Amino acid sequence: MTQTKLLLIEWIDAATTTGWFPNADEANPAYVWSVGFLAEENNKFIKIAQSISGGDFGDITVIPLDSVQKRRVLKAKL
Repeated sequence: MTQTKLLLIEWIDAATTTGWFPNADEANPAYVWSVGFLAEENNKFIKIAQSISGGDFGDITVIPLDSVQKRRVLKAKL
């Protein structure tokens, strides 16, 4: 099996509200923490997978690099 990094990524995502508000104070972005195996990274996106099997990636999340606040490599025995 190809070794891949297990990452914890803190990032900001778009969010919406429903209903009527007197001002926009209730509308805020979502602060997200995602864990996954590094599938791919380029100069615009990082892609992490929830699962890996036989070199294949499953359930891939694509996160814009501009949204990433922090990332940390986690230790795992596979």
